[in-house]
Amino acid sequence: IAPSVRLGAALRYFAGASPYDIMCVFKISYSEVLTSVWIVVDAINKCPQFEICYPDTLEAQRKIAAGFEAASTPGIRNCAGAIDGILIWMLKPSAKEAKRVGVDQKKFLCGRKHKFGLNCQAVSDCRGRILDISIKYGGASSDCLAFEASKLHERLENGLMQQDGDNERFVLFGDNAYLNTPYMATPFTNVSGDPARAAEDSYNFYHSQLRIRVECSFGMLVQRWGILRMAMPRNLSVTKVVA
Repeated sequence: IAPSVRLGAALRYFAGASPYDIMCVFKISYSEVLTSVWIVVDAINKCPQFEICYPDTLEAQRKIAAGFEAASTPGIRNCAGAIDGILIWMLKPSAKEAKRVGVDQKKFLCGRKHKFGLNCQAVSDCRGRILDISIKYGGASSDCLAFEASKLHERLENGLMQQDGDNERFVLFGDNAYLNTPYMATPFTNVSGDPARAAEDSYNFYHSQLRIRVECSFGMLVQRWGILRMAMPRNLSVTKVVA
């Protein structure tokens, strides 16, 4: 089977097509459709050029911040990424699969969405390009916990964010699910409608103007890849879903 057929079958599968339809389009068997998917997944994950990892250089972070500054009404200069979590929907894993990864089945249940899945943490730039991604916990985990388990959190704690001359150090913009730290800016709480805190309320508005970019990124991701609009098949292990 030609590599172009393998790639075509995998792309259609990621876009949400049924393996049975893909069989007819490419004239291959059901098992070869799924084999093609994992050949492409493994190839992508082993290719260094496709690695998704937040940049550590001043030049790269300055470029990211410039994009957010251009989109910011007051010209916020030190936002170098927007972070949030998205639930990767999957069917309830079996007791055997949950035991294999060392947790209870309930750890995969997101109470807010009433779905089983994995908590995916991602950082995007102003245009929606994903700069960093991590899937470490089940859907029951909070965004803060899932973020603190990521490699990015460890790098941030070790001084990943650069300082551009006399300007303030670059930071990520996240919602109140995260903790406000020297590398993470979150909104003020309980300021809406309080005349004495009008400046903080205005800050929250402009903070949201930039933070929403990662929400848009998730929207584009799910719109492009239809597999994310349905539950991952039960026969997929947690390891394969992460891959």
